[in-house]
Amino acid sequence: MLHQLSTRLLHALTADRILLDLSPWAYTLFHVCVITVQAICTAYLVFMGRVYYFIDHPYMEYYADLLAPAENRHLKFFGTAFYVIAGLHGLHVLWILQPCAIYLVDCKHTGEDSPAPEVLDGLDELVLLNIYFMNCPQLQVPTSIQRFPNLIGVEVHNSTFAQWSVDAAIRAHLHPRMMYLIMVRVNMTGLPDGVLQPLPPLLTDIELIHTNLTALPDDLDERWPNMALLFFEYGQIYEFPPVLLKMPIYELSLIGNRIEELPSLKAEYNVLSMARNPVTKLPETIDKDAYVAFFSLHGAKVETLPRWVATHVKEELYLMGTPFCAALEDGQSDLQQWHGSSVVKCNEPDPRASGVSFGTR
Repeated sequence: MLHQLSTRLLHALTADRILLDLSPWAYTLFHVCVITVQAICTAYLVFMGRVYYFIDHPYMEYYADLLAPAENRHLKFFGTAFYVIAGLHGLHVLWILQPCAIYLVDCKHTGEDSPAPEVLDGLDELVLLNIYFMNCPQLQVPTSIQRFPNLIGVEVHNSTFAQWSVDAAIRAHLHPRMMYLIMVRVNMTGLPDGVLQPLPPLLTDIELIHTNLTALPDDLDERWPNMALLFFEYGQIYEFPPVLLKMPIYELSLIGNRIEELPSLKAEYNVLSMARNPVTKLPETIDKDAYVAFFSLHGAKVETLPRWVATHVKEELYLMGTPFCAALEDGQSDLQQWHGSSVVKCNEPDPRASGVSFGTR
């Protein structure tokens, strides 16, 4: 039976389209086998993750500083990797065992300025994992969004916020599994109240792309304490928000804003991207414990580099298209110390210089 099952599965993988005619018993056996393999893999990866966490080695510490989660830079990288893969295996098992749904609210399709307050009322509260709002000229997020405890992510595209109130807020105790929030081409004069309440601890990825935000709340570090990935790209921010210096962010991107000066850094970043900002000046000094693995000033206007770049940028500093690189190429004498630097990249473009790419929706 297993041989026949594997043969049919092989045909299914190699053919354009094929229907597996399995008996209920064979179907059950197949899923039991899949879940068993996933469980074994998960147990192995969790065990190896624990093993690597207790291995002391200077190379481990080095990679931990670069790649470990933002809230604890000293976790072992390999242990983290094993745990992530184990988590994916575990999620795969969960997806097999329970149904899930994604719900799209497209105001252009319905001909409304905003979804009706009852738009989410008929959905299974345990099944819904993702909600997309798009093309809403006067978006009011319905309060019924608080009914869905298994919500993983919310996305808003090509819309203008009329209201995202506290009564419809994302909250830690209501959305314990939520992991990301994405807003693209969204018109809002400030961050709505609905995303400024105590957030779920797993919500570590917030991306705001092509917005008209000009500033961030001074207490954002208290409202968003667990950020690992934070992107404010192509906004109208003219000064580096000081509150970001208080937040232990793993990857911070401010691509495409209007920032001219970078303040003294106080934290560690795996990625810090200031690409496509008119940055003319870097701080003369930074905190002794501040480090950046990958630092992007692609397309900025910097003419010189401070000394700390040589010791506190660990991997690469992207500078293509800057006056600094033009002067370095011309052989300007006061920049010769940077010739041959393994960190400074004048001829190598930043692969993420254009920011996060979202297709037209």
